[in-house]
This record gives sequence, C-alpha cells and structure tokens, in this order.
Amino acid sequence: MSARRLHAVWLSLLKQVRFERGHPDAAWSSFIAGSNDDWRVSGLGVNWWYTPAGLRKAKQLALMYLDLRPDCGHYELRTITALIFNTLQQRCLDRSGVFSGVFAASEGSLFDRLLVNPAQAALSLDDWMREKINNDIGDSIAVYPLFRVIASSEDLGFERLEIVRPDDAKRWAALDPRGGFERDWSPLTGQFVGGSGGGFQQPFDSWLVGRYRGSCEGIKQAFRRDAQEAMACLYAFWSRDAERERVMTSPEEYFLALHRPETGGARLHLLPLGPMFPRYGDELDLHSLQPQVRDWNEKRRGLPAEYAKRLSTGLCFANLAMASYDVSIFINYFIVLDALFGERGQVESSLVSGVSDVSGTERAGEMLPWLWSLRNDLMHGGSRNIHEWSSYLRYLKHFGTEPLSDLRAIALNCLCRYPMVMSSKSMPP
Repeated sequence: MSARRLHAVWLSLLKQVRFERGHPDAAWSSFIAGSNDDWRVSGLGVNWWYTPAGLRKAKQLALMYLDLRPDCGHYELRTITALIFNTLQQRCLDRSGVFSGVFAASEGSLFDRLLVNPAQAALSLDDWMREKINNDIGDSIAVYPLFRVIASSEDLGFERLEIVRPDDAKRWAALDPRGGFERDWSPLTGQFVGGSGGGFQQPFDSWLVGRYRGSCEGIKQAFRRDAQEAMACLYAFWSRDAERERVMTSPEEYFLALHRPETGGARLHLLPLGPMFPRYGDELDLHSLQPQVRDWNEKRRGLPAEYAKRLSTGLCFANLAMASYDVSIFINYFIVLDALFGERGQVESSLVSGVSDVSGTERAGEMLPWLWSLRNDLMHGGSRNIHEWSSYLRYLKHFGTEPLSDLRAIALNCLCRYPMVMSSKSMPP
C-alpha cells in the first residue's frame, strides 16, 4: 500500500467532517479540542458531524493501518477507528500548525480549515496516527485463573501459553525478571498488593499465562484467541470419553495484563475476556494429559495453512459450547464440525465424510444425518429444544443415546484427532 493512497483517504475524510449537520444521518461529536474527552454536550468545546461517507472513510483508513502494521498487535477495527477520530480531535486546534479557525467554525468542512497544503496536512496526520499506534507497542504478560485445574507449571506445547502453579516462585520470577507482577500483584492470592482491592476471587488452583508483544488492545485479542483454543483443546482431551458437570458458579470473565510500552512505564490492566474455562466438579490433572497435548500441538504445527485455520476456528466454537447452555451447546458443537469439514454447497455430505474419516467414534457416520436433521430443525424454527424434535424418540430407540451427548463426543474426538489425521492428507484442489 502506497503512502499516497493512505494520504488521499485522510484528505477524503477531512472533507466529510462537517461543521453543520447537513446529512440527516450524520454522526454528531462534541468534545474538548486538544484533549481525549468527549463530553457529548452541545455548545462545549468543538462540535462537528461525520457524514455517512466520512464514517466509511474512517473505517477504510483503519483497515489500511491494520494492513500496514500487522505487528501492532491485532488491533480491532473499532479501536483504530477511535484512534483516527481522537487524532483529529487532539490536533484540530491552531497550535497544531495544520488547521486554523476550527473553534469558531460553523459551516464547511475540516478540509476547508487547513492552514498548510493538503499533502503536508496528510503527512502530519499520518505521522501523528503512527505515533499513537507505536506508543502503545510493548511487551505484556497476561494471566487468567483456572479452577480445579491441577498443574505443576506444565509446558503443554502451546506457542505462547503455559500453566503456572500459584506457588511456583521460581517460574514467576523467570516470567517477569523486572518484578512488575509480584511487586503489584500476588499469584498466591490473586489480589493486588497494598490493600488497594481488586484482582481475582478465590478459589483457583493454577494460572493460564501468556506472553505477548503488541498493543494493550492487541494483547486482549491475542490472549482471548489463544486461551479459547488452549482451553478447548484441554477440555476435549479431558472430556471426550466422559461428560463433565459444571458447578453452578460463574467462571471468571476477566484477565490481568502487565503491559510495558516501549515509551516507558508499566501498567496493570484488568481486562474483559469472557468465560474461558467454566468451573467443573471434577479435577483436571494436567500431568496425565501432557504427553497427548504436547504431541497434538506438535502435529498441529505441521498442518497446511487451510487445515490449521479450520482447526483454530473449530476450537474457538468448542470453547463457546463449553460456556453455553441448552440448545446453544448443540449449535456451537455443530459449528465445530462445519468449521473442520464443511464445504460450500455440500455441507451435509462433507460433514458425514469428514466425521467418518476423523472422529474415531463408533457409528459417527451413521449418526450425522440424524444430527444434521436435528440441527436444521433447531436452526429453522421446527423445534425450540432437542426434545421437541419429531425424531427424538426414534433416535433414542435406534442409537440408545442422547443426541447432544453424541454430538459432543463426535466434535471433541474430531478436535483431538484432527492434526494427526489431516497432517497426512493432501490439500483439496
């Protein structure tokens, strides 16, 4: 992508930032110019409107920055878009040397208030935007508490993740030689040091720990994806032959990140993550699973790119199924199979073929057409729950098992066996 193209989109955006409403669908913004505050109060600071075309240009610009800096840490589109708006708000005053008369403007566009030639203005805005992105880049450690997951600081072969025992002082010191975590937060209690409150509530038995480089927002995105995949993998190996009952308490939905930007300083952030690992009544002993999971990760790294992406998506939906209830569990497990094997225009036959090849589950290929019929009934309004399915009793009589239990076992077995089976298959033409 050329700088000229990037600068052209900046200038197009400036023409769509108006000082009068004009378009009925224009988005109003009221803020204190030169600051980060958006007061949403008419008559205070600067008021302007983003036309619908302007909002599209801002998103186009955000996508260009995402492509330009993939190493910036998996920023979300909305985060980059907010940084673009923030850059305009902070730099629109006369002292920026780029704009003039914005504070008193009542008509026209932000482009009309340029003090310098357009090419120089676009270059300055681009420089300020890159500075905002770069200022947040740094190294981070992320932690998430695990309930009844018993570990001895296990390395399970995940690229950026490990599981660490709360009292493993040697490992915690190695994770953060500069001591930011243990100075301000205790892995033993889950609480911030110094009586400031906050942190995690017990009980927990181990910590999921990830190490990253990128933006603070990027850490949240990367850790969420990594945690979803890892927790789904562990659950699959632990539960494919035995259903696990969740205890009726809410799983932790936040994680703690120590972020050190290159510009200096370090901050602890308690960030939303979602329920990565529900609380189960049984203990998960990771030591017994370590050989299987390490071998699975090794074979996963050897998968062709398309199969690796399918597996990643399937794991994420399996993680959603873990924290779901009722019909949502069934739907998410079916999406796992669709992610692994589905082919456009021949979904049912591709799922039957894939499951028959990979699952290793007895009668799985025979069950799939039945389960597909149930899936269609649930998805298209024929049934509100599994027991309303017209073929439910016939399924019980034919297979002697519950549809949801069968689908869960098939999906988890497929996740466990997928790297081993698919690594030996050639890519489809």
